[in-house]
Amino acid sequence: MKFINRLPLKSHLTFFFLGLSILTAVLFCYLLMRHFIFGLEDSVKMRLLAESRAFAEVYQYDTQAELPESYVISFYYDQLPELNIDGHSVLQGIALSDDEFEIVFVDDEMIDDISQESVIGVYRSRLHDGRVMYGIARHDSRLVQDDVDLWFDNRFIFILYTALGYIMCVIIALGFYSYRIGKKTRQLVLWSERVSSDLSANPVPDFKFEEYNQVALYLEKALRNNAQLVEREKSFLSHASHELRTPIAIIRANMEILERVSLPSASDAPLGRIDRASINMKQIIETMLWLVRKTNTPPVSRHISVVSM
Repeated sequence: MKFINRLPLKSHLTFFFLGLSILTAVLFCYLLMRHFIFGLEDSVKMRLLAESRAFAEVYQYDTQAELPESYVISFYYDQLPELNIDGHSVLQGIALSDDEFEIVFVDDEMIDDISQESVIGVYRSRLHDGRVMYGIARHDSRLVQDDVDLWFDNRFIFILYTALGYIMCVIIALGFYSYRIGKKTRQLVLWSERVSSDLSANPVPDFKFEEYNQVALYLEKALRNNAQLVEREKSFLSHASHELRTPIAIIRANMEILERVSLPSASDAPLGRIDRASINMKQIIETMLWLVRKTNTPPVSRHISVVSM
């Protein structure tokens, strides 16, 4: 977590959108696979619905018409038949309302003989005279499983390629976005380093992003305010130091004259305090002049003993 928090802005955004894209691709693949499975169920329902309504139209003119029957679909009046597969009544307990479907998956959880696995669709309809009719479609897995598996594999490969292509497009787009953001970020950092040392020679460039331009303008404004404040302080120090040099020089000259004059011993202590104070003031003025110097020449340094001082 600390490593992620230390990543630059462009990396945060890149990881966020990449993660979102991968999640979207996974969800997209899942929904497509579910859509394919639902499509198999819907095909069974559509076949039952078409056969039932086609017979209902015939039944309106001929109530003695025989119920249609094929290798897959069969119809029954009034109630569901008894359908046993591997000793199990797979239609037991099914209760449907009119125009309602039920899909029953006969798999290894229901029977022991996997060769008899099948998908059974049940549909209930009501004819024009009020009679109930059930349609049953039975798709044996052993007859169609190989083809269904092939269809499923082909569609899975297509979905997988589509998802990978989508992720690759997102990665390329994020790479271009990250490069552009990183380039402008580095440009802003380099400009801020230059403008900190020389404000007048580095005007604000166009960073192509409104947020970066605003940051640069605020930084320039802050630096200008600081430069004005420093300039006022330098001007004050320069004038103050020059104004104080004359009275300090007069005090020091008078102190030298007083040192040559014979004075009572009682005046030694006051004169000593004046001498020390004038020396301190002279050093302060020299420090002020050094602070407002025009060159970058460092002051003269020398070794001292802190204990002795």
